[in-house]
Amino acid sequence: MLKSRNILCMSTPSWEGDYAKTIVEMMRILAKDNKVLYVENPATWLDLFRSMLKGEWHKVRFLLNSKPKKIEEDGCVVHVLNPGPVIPINFLPHNKVYQRVLRWNNQVVLRKVRHVLKNLKMEQDLIHINAFNPMLSVDTLDHFTETLNVYYCYDEISASQYMKDHGAFLEPALLKNADLTVVTSEGLLENKKSQAKRIALVKNGVDFSLFSQGFREEHPKEVRIGYIGSIDDRMDTELLKYCMQSHPDWQWEFVGRINHAPTEAFLKSMPNVALRGARASCDLPVFLPNFSAGIIPFVKNQFTRGIYPLKINEYLAAGLPVVLTDFGLLDEFAEIAHICSDKQAFLKALEDEIHLDKPEKRKVRREFARNNSWKARAEVFSSEIEKLEHELKPES
Repeated sequence: MLKSRNILCMSTPSWEGDYAKTIVEMMRILAKDNKVLYVENPATWLDLFRSMLKGEWHKVRFLLNSKPKKIEEDGCVVHVLNPGPVIPINFLPHNKVYQRVLRWNNQVVLRKVRHVLKNLKMEQDLIHINAFNPMLSVDTLDHFTETLNVYYCYDEISASQYMKDHGAFLEPALLKNADLTVVTSEGLLENKKSQAKRIALVKNGVDFSLFSQGFREEHPKEVRIGYIGSIDDRMDTELLKYCMQSHPDWQWEFVGRINHAPTEAFLKSMPNVALRGARASCDLPVFLPNFSAGIIPFVKNQFTRGIYPLKINEYLAAGLPVVLTDFGLLDEFAEIAHICSDKQAFLKALEDEIHLDKPEKRKVRREFARNNSWKARAEVFSSEIEKLEHELKPES
């Protein structure tokens, strides 16, 4: 495991929020033994004005403050910086105007990050990680005192709603120039390996100590099918409708932020569905003991092929039966979960698991998830970096 190192993480998602984030979980583990500066995707002047109009002065102060926010949690210390505000440009087409303003914005980011690195005494022995943000890599990659550049890719950028317009244009250069690209799924490994200078697979993990709090040996008497995660256009609503109408006596519970109005409208139209809203990760284990099974009902497309879902190990840590569609390359779960190719098989798998679930099966699932903890994933991540550094080290 990496120890006593300086890590700069230039990221897309914010550190805080009401949903689990791959890069945040990884940095939490690494921050226990290393010094971490986590740079969020910069807010824009438009974001600043909106916060002012809403009276959200704590956000305004954070965006205008050149000092990072120090966050202490679970034995780790992370310095979080939002380097904005910058000029809003995501709405622009990918042309020369966009490229010029992007470079201007990145110069703003570069100056602020350099200043913070100096104040935190993090300039030496620095590992620079870009987490799924090729836009920030323009004019920042190799512009600090980093000894290594790592691209952490956890989704298919060309199919990402927010990132595809510009990220798909800029990612090839980042793959080519980064010393190491780390991907989180077999699908991403297949898609990126021909473009990357060097690539490694480090799959997503689970906060086992948190989600195992939802473990119960006995399954609940009332049948309740549970889903935890973002509710968006990945959902196979045709499959869900078939299953819900086949068992109107079952209850279906969805916990997570809603990002897709048509899917939300569909779920609200079903009489046996409850939407619980977005919840912080620490609040999720209370729902798990009430679930008879956990589901991942994703459609199969270019985007979902690159997904290694966080929720599968979260369900397993609580001992739940898991039923999912065959949206990605997830063969490692074939012996512990039901991977289904159509709606009929999905329903049959749910029926079987509900009727045949036993305490012994629940214990086996929990132990399977234990081996997929974020700590175990961070060890693999660290090993890949240390291996590369050893190879790059000049011979004496």
